[in-house]
Amino acid sequence: MIRQHRTESEIAIAAADPRSSSSLVPMLVVGLVLTVIGMLAALVFS
Repeated sequence: MIRQHRTESEIAIAAADPRSSSSLVPMLVVGLVLTVIGMLAALVFS
């Protein structure tokens, strides 16, 4: 049987795991934002 409800500690452990999908999406968004900021900074200072 698959459990439908997870405890808060299980969610926290899954979020701390770098390979879990719940932490990959925010990491992807932060990476894209930092890339765009870096490109804009390179244009400003070039």
